[in-house]
Amino acid sequence: MKLFTAGVDMYPVSGKYGEGYIGSARGVAVHVRAKGPEGAQDHTGCTWPLVSVAAPNQPLPTEPWIAVIRRGSCNFEIK
Repeated sequence: MKLFTAGVDMYPVSGKYGEGYIGSARGVAVHVRAKGPEGAQDHTGCTWPLVSVAAPNQPLPTEPWIAVIRRGSCNFEIK
């Protein structure tokens, strides 16, 4: 996986974080949190549904996107 900022390669990152899909991914980065008032502080991706922090009243993108989340305490398959 490569990290990108404004379309510029930054550095490669390798690792296996679970038994899910391993391969390249591309999409817009979206900082997400849990939905609802109790989710305002939950940026882990462990509690569904998720909403965009920048636009919590709008649906998540229909184009490919990558969730920006904190590590949290749930396993990677839940995320």
